[in-house]
Amino acid sequence: GWLGRADVRAELGFVYGEGRMFAEAVDWLDKALRSGAGDCPVRVAEQWGNFQVRLAAQQWADLRRTAGNADPAMQMRRAEIAEQIERALSELDVINTRASTPERLRLLGSACKRLAWVQEGQPRTEAMLNMAAYYRTAWDDSKDSDAYALTNWAVACLLLEHIDGQYR
Repeated sequence: GWLGRADVRAELGFVYGEGRMFAEAVDWLDKALRSGAGDCPVRVAEQWGNFQVRLAAQQWADLRRTAGNADPAMQMRRAEIAEQIERALSELDVINTRASTPERLRLLGSACKRLAWVQEGQPRTEAMLNMAAYYRTAWDDSKDSDAYALTNWAVACLLLEHIDGQYR
């Protein structure tokens, strides 16, 4: 019975996430969200989205090591990984729309950063524009100095300027 509780499942998900075992983390957090017994904090949904994005980024890194860019299977898998990130972004955005916090904005910025890494062309530019916007808002909304948000916003701006001078 105790392993069916949302709070226990959530803690297992968080532990797996800390160990960078994102597939297991996503699975346990999903179980926590679906559990009818025990408390399930909003943080579970936030980290489920975060770990989904990180899992997709791991899959992309593995794929890049094993396949060539011209491989048609790689291009198909790239699209699947981008879609996985976009689904997680949508879930994170729902939570952020309801109650925005600098942490949620940083999670969204991080997801856009990883999406930009997977994408090419205009979709990459759009992901970087969103990354910059989320990190800038996180920086603006932080009560303390948020070096992480500031640094990532600056990197997004520099990359956008490198791609196309219109983003100065």
